[in-house]
Amino acid sequence: MSDNENEKVDVKSVEDLRRTVAQLQVQLETDRKRLASSQRTENSTVFLSDQRRIARFTDRPQEPGDVSLQDWLDDIRAAITFRGIRDNDHAAFILEHLGGKARREIIGRGGAKLSGEQIFSILEHVFGDGASIARIQSQFYSYRQGEEDLLTCSHNLATLADKIEAVEKDTAFSKRKK
Repeated sequence: MSDNENEKVDVKSVEDLRRTVAQLQVQLETDRKRLASSQRTENSTVFLSDQRRIARFTDRPQEPGDVSLQDWLDDIRAAITFRGIRDNDHAAFILEHLGGKARREIIGRGGAKLSGEQIFSILEHVFGDGASIARIQSQFYSYRQGEEDLLTCSHNLATLADKIEAVEKDTAFSKRKK
């Protein structure tokens, strides 16, 4: 091959390489934009209001819409944790969300002087279901899945198991106290 022909081949190769590089740069830019847009949607900010309304607990549930003690305790504990309420402010926060008989019971026993856990313990003792270990174990072992789905059945059994554990813990604490 002559030098002239070699130059033509080299120029053609260089031009091919430049076109390939240009195409790759366009593809790279497209991929970067796609990646950036997908990261924006994945890292979107979620706003959670810290002012979620907590129902007042007043007494044992009388009607189907009334809040149960256990549900209320779960909600109030979650609110205390989520809102970052200091330990010495727990009692005031809890009293703020009590009404009726429950509020009178706590105020009669010291009110804001009590710790949050002491208030919870009093409420569980006075307004809890008062079930004995034997009765809850009987409910647990005689439980049958009816029309409910497996998840609901499992949840109900786990709730009964938690109740057994809580009553056993409370009974053991009472025996140590005496």
